[in-house]
Amino acid sequence: MEKELKNQVVCDEIVLALRKQQHDFINHIQVIQAYLQIGKLDRALRYLDGIAHDVGAVDRIINELNCKNMCRALSNKK
Repeated sequence: MEKELKNQVVCDEIVLALRKQQHDFINHIQVIQAYLQIGKLDRALRYLDGIAHDVGAVDRIINELNCKNMCRALSNKK
């Protein structure tokens, strides 16, 4: 029972993180769209470069923590 509760907490945290990521993604799209609408292509490209850098950093962390295997193990428990 305790293990199931811990698994549920981890799953809830993953869902929360995914929701935050979706919210941030929409915000990024809106910023890029605004730069393009006012003709600031250079600013849009720099903004995209920043996002790409951030995503790369997160990907490295995920790989180091081996979260993929953890998520797979949690999904198999259901």
